[in-house]
Amino acid sequence: MHLMCLAHGIHRVAEEVRATLPEVNSLVSSAKKVFIKAPSRVRAFKTSHPDCPLPSEPILTRWGTWISAANYYADNHRKIEEVLKGFEDSENLAIPKAKDALKNSSVLHSLSFIRAHLGGLPDLIEKLETRNKEVVKAVALDEGLRTQSKNWPGPIGERLRKN
Repeated sequence: MHLMCLAHGIHRVAEEVRATLPEVNSLVSSAKKVFIKAPSRVRAFKTSHPDCPLPSEPILTRWGTWISAANYYADNHRKIEEVLKGFEDSENLAIPKAKDALKNSSVLHSLSFIRAHLGGLPDLIEKLETRNKEVVKAVALDEGLRTQSKNWPGPIGERLRKN
């Protein structure tokens, strides 16, 4: 059976979320650039928040990683904002972009939307990628998502349902 097709279909939903919310995508992209290959910034983050993992680095070809990153920012935006305040804007072009994104109330609202309504997509994809999954269980997972999608509110939910 082609259960991977179901997982791919759910990944397409995640791609549509990314396309629908370019401000959130800008945050995810710019924050990734702030910390990647920057040991001093990583140290600053770990010093400020030793119990918090570093921002995730989504890989667009890995299904569900962008949603996982958005979940991370929904859960940790205050910590990221606090750490970013300690960096000079001139250090890296991504720093002011990330700071601006975190000040934007629509970005925070969108992150909350993702967390509340779509945050489980990466786990769902992972479950569908599991070998030897019974078809009945896989179809039930897909049907559960379809049922949930009927309750996605507002214009974001409407756009996702259409596509």
